[in-house]
Amino acid sequence: MEITYMDQELLQIFDQLPNQKIATVHSIFDKVVNLLAIDEYHLLTIALEEVIQAPKMMKISKDDFSKLKISIKIGDPVFLQEGQIIMGSVQLNYSEVDLWNGKIPVNKKFTPVNGLVNLKEKDSGLLSAWLKFSDGVEFQNENAYAQPLYERLQNFEVALQCSCPDEIREASRNFIGLGPGLTPSGDDFMLGCLTTWQCLDDPVFQVYQAKDWLDSIKGQTTTVSYHMLKEGLGGFVNDALIGFLSGRDQDSARFQEIGATSGLDMLIGVLFASRYSEV
Repeated sequence: MEITYMDQELLQIFDQLPNQKIATVHSIFDKVVNLLAIDEYHLLTIALEEVIQAPKMMKISKDDFSKLKISIKIGDPVFLQEGQIIMGSVQLNYSEVDLWNGKIPVNKKFTPVNGLVNLKEKDSGLLSAWLKFSDGVEFQNENAYAQPLYERLQNFEVALQCSCPDEIREASRNFIGLGPGLTPSGDDFMLGCLTTWQCLDDPVFQVYQAKDWLDSIKGQTTTVSYHMLKEGLGGFVNDALIGFLSGRDQDSARFQEIGATSGLDMLIGVLFASRYSEV
């Protein structure tokens, strides 16, 4: 089987490793398989070609992905050997791949367009919370997460306005783990915020560079979500966010391809962070 597309940061990691066991199969889903590194520092992803590229991700064809899923199980060891990833009888060749760069761009001129166009049918509760927070619109559905998320948006606003690092960290930590999904809505929202403040080179991002914030959320959310936020704090995010913030692709509908509501929740984070940027 051939890996067709790969995060160049992941390729650099592989190039530095000897032939050895590197991970175990962590989780298996319809479109992605996650591999947790043996030191638990990296979460690697094998995905269908149609999935939005993200950090530490490699892609294979639909047929190969189907064969992979029926050939592995959670807990299987994953080995690196001479340009190949080996899991049981499966061998994935990465000697010739197209590479992707997931580095967050610095774009101080970024101004978000109305990012909610064509996305209003998908609501984890955060959209209703955002519309009430930003425009005074009453909640449009019965989602149980709408009110808690609305209250957290209010608290986050107060913390940012007073520019108190401890209050900002605490207010943002209260989003973590809140909402449905493998990456909860509050986590996706925070990824949008953190990415935007990095893109704008905003001083508020420095609040999150202290290791204690990342450490404080580790037991508060899922493994997949924790690693998503860790990558974001390290300067690497998915291609939809990169394209939107760089100005390369401001079609916000592309965010619909990320999870059930994850893309929309990230986009609301972008809109919120832009509104409360000091730049």
